[in-house]
Amino acid sequence: MAECFTMQYAMSELLGAAGKEARREQNLLESEEKGEDKMYVLSNRARSNGAACMIYPYVLRMMGDILEEDFYILPSSIHEVILVPASAGISVAEMEKMVCEINETQVPEEEILHYAREEKPLIIIMGTRGKGEKEMDLIGSVTAEIIDRSPVFVYAIPKNAQKKNFDEIHKVAFFTSFDQRDLIAFDSLVTTFKDYHFEVSFIHLSDNAQKRTWNEIKLVGIQEYFKKQYPQLTIDYDMLGGESLLSNLDEYVKEKGIDVLCLSNYKRNVFARLFNPSIARRMIFHSNTPILVIK
Repeated sequence: MAECFTMQYAMSELLGAAGKEARREQNLLESEEKGEDKMYVLSNRARSNGAACMIYPYVLRMMGDILEEDFYILPSSIHEVILVPASAGISVAEMEKMVCEINETQVPEEEILHYAREEKPLIIIMGTRGKGEKEMDLIGSVTAEIIDRSPVFVYAIPKNAQKKNFDEIHKVAFFTSFDQRDLIAFDSLVTTFKDYHFEVSFIHLSDNAQKRTWNEIKLVGIQEYFKKQYPQLTIDYDMLGGESLLSNLDEYVKEKGIDVLCLSNYKRNVFARLFNPSIARRMIFHSNTPILVIK
């Protein structure tokens, strides 16, 4: 089933900030209200291979009736297309340049994933604009898709990152949700980069104040366990909470001098990836610190 939303709502959904109860109300094809935005995202309910919705019977005609004007269709990915009303104030030349730059500078995620499966590299290094990405870049981000689906490590380097090379890394923050897979991922991190020396801070993100004491006990246990397993490492721990977790994370990174954010990214189905975006996916749009995703 085809669905169309304002770019603003699509961004909030991608970042996990949109309530599920608002989805039907925000779908222009059901509410038939124009909404106020310069761009709209057309996809399907599953958010998978949704670009095909533009050839569904009557969908484009319905959008023309809702917008009450002509509009342009821009390819974003196989999962969605972008609709730009003629009154948006974006010239045809600007739209052509935008599409050409994306096609020239971004390798489709399927080609990267195919290479990773066939050649089995140790790590895939990707670039990202980091904090403050443009609206167009949030939808169909190649780096985000690679992080979610790659079978190997992914190192995402924001454009404005101060530290980029592995030999420049001296302090890392490793995120844990107290899942056994986090412990396995940390072991993989240490084993893979055994020739490098760095300090490690275990971080747990939670806005639940009632569980703080119990979570801190768990962090102490993890710290002691890995100190015994890896006596050569300097290990500590911290908890970050509050309503604005990612903003608090920014402050923590600056205060502690963190060079890289490390986290595991569990394999999840398409539905989970789309409607409950991983912390890794959200962080690449929020942080200017390199992110190492462990598989």
